[in-house]
Amino acid sequence: MAPDVEDKSTGYSAKNFQLLGDMEVDHFWFLARNEMISWLLHRYCADADRILELGCGTGFVSGALRQIYPNGQIAGCELHVAGMAIAWKRHGDSIEFFQADARSICLSDALDLVCAFDVLEHIDEDDAALHQIYSALVPGGCIIATVPQHPWLWSMADDVACHHRRYETGELVKKAQAEGFEIIYSDSYMALPLPLLALSRFRLGDKNTIEKFIDNEFRIPRALNWALLYVLRFEHVLRRHGIRYPVGGSQVLLARKPSEKIDA
Repeated sequence: MAPDVEDKSTGYSAKNFQLLGDMEVDHFWFLARNEMISWLLHRYCADADRILELGCGTGFVSGALRQIYPNGQIAGCELHVAGMAIAWKRHGDSIEFFQADARSICLSDALDLVCAFDVLEHIDEDDAALHQIYSALVPGGCIIATVPQHPWLWSMADDVACHHRRYETGELVKKAQAEGFEIIYSDSYMALPLPLLALSRFRLGDKNTIEKFIDNEFRIPRALNWALLYVLRFEHVLRRHGIRYPVGGSQVLLARKPSEKIDA
């Protein structure tokens, strides 16, 4: 749907998709994020039927969506064909994949749920993407989004990932409200490991190579990987019991397009 934009986009480097596809299947960050997403969708959006994942990348979260909505009509769109090809290998025809620009979805009152997992920070005009999402949802439909948080955490990791921003606390909520969304749930996550995350970011510096960044970010020792996974699972236990975190490496938002008022 947007072939002319793919080669011009600075939102993500296509060469990173194969590395991402290899690493995310047992990496603590991706596993814990999927578990949090699953909890939120089961709790607040269990009845969604028509679902679109924006920026589906390699299709890792798409697998979680298939488990949550086994009878749902799930589609995934991705600007970069390189990522979409890996997603299709994972899921085949069980999910409909298509190439598109999140700033131009061109749907109206069509979807029950739109997902944008660490996507909006790659888009310079994130307000345009939010506007398109709002238009695509049916009244009462939901958006769930995750984004990196705290500009002071900016590092080479964000440069390599082609981020346009890290969000201020509450910034995504304000932008969603400006489009007309009603906020259902918002919170920080990656809160308990935040000191370790900050230390790893500051140790990267500006003079390290991309290869050193990749080793630091993805090729972490197995014992540390599983330890961090269980730290995040404990964080999530507290979240499920009503704890909210004022800080964290990322933030999550779940919001609803208001239902239309029926005139008497």
